[in-house]
Amino acid sequence: MCLIPEIPYSLDALKKRYLKEVEQGRNYFIAIVAEGLNNSNMISRWFEEEIGFESRVTILGHIQRGGNPTVRERLMAYQFCTYAIETLLEGNNSSVICYNNSQFNFKNINEINAKKYEIDEDLLQLGICLLEK
Repeated sequence: MCLIPEIPYSLDALKKRYLKEVEQGRNYFIAIVAEGLNNSNMISRWFEEEIGFESRVTILGHIQRGGNPTVRERLMAYQFCTYAIETLLEGNNSSVICYNNSQFNFKNINEINAKKYEIDEDLLQLGICLLEK
C-alpha cells in the first residue's frame, strides 16, 4: 500500500481487497504513508483491527538519512558550501544552490518558494491504476 495526498483512496475498498488476498495466502503487508496525510498511526491501527495483522510504524526521516557520508557526499557538501560563500560575498543573498543534471546552478528563492511541487501526471495515473487493481 502506498498512500499519498494526491490520490484519493477508500479504506473500505482496500479492506475488501486485502481480506481477499489474505484468504489467498498473503501473510504480510508493507504500507508506505506520505507524511502529508498525517495518519500513519491510524493506518497502523486499521491494519490490526480491520485486516488482522500486527503492525508497526516506522518514521524513516532520520533513519533513511542516517549512516556515514561517502567521499563523494563530503565533496558535494564542500562544493555546496563553497558556492554558497562565494555567492554571499558577491552580494547575492536571494539564491538557492541546486544540483541538477550533474552541475550546480542557482535559482532565485522566490521562484522556488512560489512554485508548488506537483507530481508528474503520468505517475499519478499509474498510482491510480495500481490502487484500483
